[in-house]
Amino acid sequence: MYKRQLTTNALLHAGTPAQVHIDLNAERLLVSVADTGTRGSVIRARTDALASRGRGLGLIEELSDSWGTDPTVRGSTVWFEMLLNRE
Repeated sequence: MYKRQLTTNALLHAGTPAQVHIDLNAERLLVSVADTGTRGSVIRARTDALASRGRGLGLIEELSDSWGTDPTVRGSTVWFEMLLNRE
């Protein structure tokens, strides 16, 4: 679900192909989605609970251990990390 959310955001908002990278080991899962769009900064929209759109990054923020964006000269990368080996 998370990977799909980031990929959908890249396709809808950047309008360019997206590249998905997944790194999994015993401690964590790291997923990043990079695009080449020129839309500017990626921000989490503030929406109400009944909105049908705009909640994706909020869900990523609530359900992952960390997430962020890395703007580049040719687009941006949005990523999230989930820790797997919790005591």
